[in-house]
Amino acid sequence: MLDVLAREAPGTGIALALDAEPGGDLEAAALDAWRTHGLTAHRALDAATVGRHDGCVVARVDASASVLPTVARLVRDFRSPEPVAVAVDEAGGRLAAAATDSIGVGDACRSVAADLGGDGWGTADRGGIALDDGTETDREDAPDVAGALAALREAL
Repeated sequence: MLDVLAREAPGTGIALALDAEPGGDLEAAALDAWRTHGLTAHRALDAATVGRHDGCVVARVDASASVLPTVARLVRDFRSPEPVAVAVDEAGGRLAAAATDSIGVGDACRSVAADLGGDGWGTADRGGIALDDGTETDREDAPDVAGALAALREAL
């Protein structure tokens, strides 16, 4: 729950972590944020187009930056026969990856993002890339998410 709250409602997450006996409004706010996030992630996953590649499964979804890592984790845990799952939001210029083992996903995401002029983040077993700063209006100038995905697959 704290992972979700860190992305969706950071103030609520901090208050929940610091409160020895949370209750009332704080507990309700935390549960509401967690449920909304979960519902959004599952709806995105239900509408996903999933394809299997050598070494990874790719789910193409329409999801916010905060939900994309959850979708990648769900694909990895419940739908992927491969060791890596990648959730891709082409319209948003983002992708998130989750691996079953510590294989340097975060380092690979940072490297690929740096090469493409984006932002990368992550740990040994999960990470993400954001290529779109939200200012692109012409689809011809849209970020190359397919190129980022190919580069990430190669880096892993």
